[in-house]
Amino acid sequence: MSLTATAEQPDVEQLPSPAEESESDDPRGRLGKLSIADRVVEKVVSQAIREVPRAGGVPRKLLGATLGNVKPDGPARVHAKVDGKLVTLSASISVEYPQSLGDVAGEVRQRVVDACRQMLALDVVRFDIDVPHLYSADRVQPPIERVQ
Repeated sequence: MSLTATAEQPDVEQLPSPAEESESDDPRGRLGKLSIADRVVEKVVSQAIREVPRAGGVPRKLLGATLGNVKPDGPARVHAKVDGKLVTLSASISVEYPQSLGDVAGEVRQRVVDACRQMLALDVVRFDIDVPHLYSADRVQPPIERVQ
């Protein structure tokens, strides 16, 4: 003779175990929606470009005229358009002469795509890079020290 005991459990909604959850069922997304402004993406991308050696910022333009000098440590001009989890980017950068423009642009592209994925959880669908200026490291003037 065998005795079997059965315990009745009350009706409780069973949550899937972490192993059963897929990556698309991110628990962070259950609490609400995250919207990232275009300007925030532009700042992150500009900073990522600054971190690439031999790539720099470009001077501002007003009515087609360049204002100021090329500053390698200056910010790149960036435009971003966020659509859900996708982002389209364009950037204007300067490159140190005599570096390969393709190599520097490739480094910039890789750094920016990685930063968008890691920091913003956005996928870059298009990234246009414009190089309107070259600069020589020999001719870059050090910043003027100001008396405080």
